[in-house]
Parts: sequence; C-alpha cells; structure tokens
Amino acid sequence: AGSRGGASRLNDPVALALGPRGFVYVLDKGDPSVTVFSRDGAFVRQLGLGPVIGNPIGIAVGGDGRIFVADKDGGAQVFTLPPFSDLAWQGPSAPQVLSLGAVEEAAAITVDGSGTLVVLDGEQGQVWGGSRLDPAAAPQTRALYGGVGRGRGSFRDPVGVAFTPERNLVVLDRDLRKVERIALAEGGDAPRL
Repeated sequence: AGSRGGASRLNDPVALALGPRGFVYVLDKGDPSVTVFSRDGAFVRQLGLGPVIGNPIGIAVGGDGRIFVADKDGGAQVFTLPPFSDLAWQGPSAPQVLSLGAVEEAAAITVDGSGTLVVLDGEQGQVWGGSRLDPAAAPQTRALYGGVGRGRGSFRDPVGVAFTPERNLVVLDRDLRKVERIALAEGGDAPRL
C-alpha cells in the first residue's frame, strides 16, 4: 500500500491510525494529507490538509470516523476533520481547530471509541485528556499524568500514545527508551497507577 509520488502514494508518512471498519489512515507530512487505505491495503481516498497545518505529526480517528491531526507548529492545537466520506473530493479539506489550553506542544494524539481524546505534550512530558470534542466548544482537557523527568510517571521525549483494548494508555518515550502503561480509573479521565 503506497509508494512514492501520486495520489495513492506516500511522500513522507509520519503516523498512522486505524479507524472504523478497518480503514487505515496515514498522515503524510511531505504532501500534507491523510491517505485512507482499506484493511487489505487498497487505496481508498486522499484528503488534502491545505496550508493551515504546517507540521503534521500525529493522527487519530474516532469511533465515528472523525479524523484528528496534531500539528507540531500549532503548539496547543489539534485539527479535526469529519469522516472522509463526508468531505468533498476536490481541493484541500478545511479542518477545524480544537484549542487545548495549557498543552504546550502536541507531540502525539489518540482517541478511544467513546470519544475521549488524549494528547501527549512533548514539551511538558504530560498526558492530557478530555472528552468534549465539539470544535464549537472549548474542550475540557486537563493533565492526567506525567511530567518532565526520568522515573516512573516522567517523560523526557514522549513521542507516542495509544489506547489499549482495555482502555489503558501506553506512552512511548524515545529518550528514556521506555513504554509506560497508565491505567485509567473507572469513569474515564483519572489515571490510576
């Protein structure tokens, strides 16, 4: 699936996410776009991101098919697009901005099936989370876990975050060469160690 150059090809892929019905979403930094493939690797669609997103580095797809893109140049911003089936086929898509308040640098993002968005702050070494994903309203994000450091619960160069099927979080830290698992307490947003 995908090679260099052309509509179904990838120029500088930087992240991927699995979405509803088995679609694979690839974030392409070289040709600012999201390329969608079927579960067997066949090209389905390419969504242009336009000039608004300068340095896309992370992607997540919600259970409803909404696409979330983290922009390293955007600081505390995540962009959201409707499901690819709801977007026009011509020209770049117009993403909406989710402002994330105290997040300094969105390094990676993930979203679970219930719509809880989690953002990994590369500058502060923290995991932020919230469940209000309506672009018209300010999301309720708050620090869930972490800080800059070396021990458990600390990160120096966090680069990846994902939900497990059990709704735990896993965080990848490049500098510390570790993967740390965070169990979320019942009710959703509070971490439990």
